[in-house]
Amino acid sequence: MIAALGFFIGIDKMGLRGGPLIFVPLFATVFGARFTSGLVVPMLLFADVLAVIAYRLSCDWKLFFRVYLWMLLGIGIAAVAGKHISDALFRILLGVILLVLLVVMAFLEFRRSRIEIPDRPWFTGPIGTLAGVSSMMGNAAGPV
Repeated sequence: MIAALGFFIGIDKMGLRGGPLIFVPLFATVFGARFTSGLVVPMLLFADVLAVIAYRLSCDWKLFFRVYLWMLLGIGIAAVAGKHISDALFRILLGVILLVLLVVMAFLEFRRSRIEIPDRPWFTGPIGTLAGVSSMMGNAAGPV
């Protein structure tokens, strides 16, 4: 199961979205939501490092670091919140995050026109924080 998860994380990083949204709930069911977050986050971070290396020439580094710093804040918020909530609430939050991100992903997939993403602090701050929280708790920040 871990090899399959790693494979689908790699496929997700290559551009075919949705792999982690399928496997994270399965892992949460088998291993528990908190353990799954601890298992999947290092895999996602490793895949992110490889993706940044692969796309380093076409990366907008200014925007990357602007979002990245806010994402670190979101990860910190989720880590602190995760210590103070029950396993049952953690599972509910995991489910809600995954469902919302699945809807966002489906919307983006079926939308005909491109979405213009603003490069402004009022946008990068909340999006980066949301990406950090959803990555740490739901292991699924891709649609964000």
